[in-house]
Amino acid sequence: VQRSDGSVAWQRVDQGVETRLSTAGVSVLGIRSGPFSARGLFAGDTVRLVEPIVVPLLDGRLALDRFELSGALVEGERPRWSANASVDGVSLQRLTETLDWPPFSGQLSGTLNDMRFEDGVFEVGGGLRVQAFEGEISVEHLRIRDPLGAVPVLTADARLRGLDLRALTQTFSFGRIEGHLDGDLQN
Repeated sequence: VQRSDGSVAWQRVDQGVETRLSTAGVSVLGIRSGPFSARGLFAGDTVRLVEPIVVPLLDGRLALDRFELSGALVEGERPRWSANASVDGVSLQRLTETLDWPPFSGQLSGTLNDMRFEDGVFEVGGGLRVQAFEGEISVEHLRIRDPLGAVPVLTADARLRGLDLRALTQTFSFGRIEGHLDGDLQN
């Protein structure tokens, strides 16, 4: 975390007091963000964003558009949360260089709507939409049971439309494939 400023306030009453945090940026796995701020309410056993958190990242942005957590601040309760998030214009070239992965070109954009975690299950109710390799990848019915456990179980349906195989394969040394890929993965 780079230079940061803020205040954290919590009340047991339902209204709550606004908590705010601003930072010059954070770094995770060598990926550095630009400056951003967050405003939320801590009341009783609930934490809720007042406004979206928009984080400048790798020539694009990552946004936590909605977030609400409950059950984490009270002993004996099981934490549960729900959220919406989006990614827009994140450079795949900069991301893969930073992570020391094979280089990809293009940008990553997408949305995660109606995400929720409860009783050890993470679900994305509104689906995942990603614009990558000049096409679209959509994932529906995404569900991960025990996501942080030793053996997480993932189920989903995926639909690939118009993926540019040249953009996808130019990274690897097995040659070049051209054309577009469409596909469906069920269950």
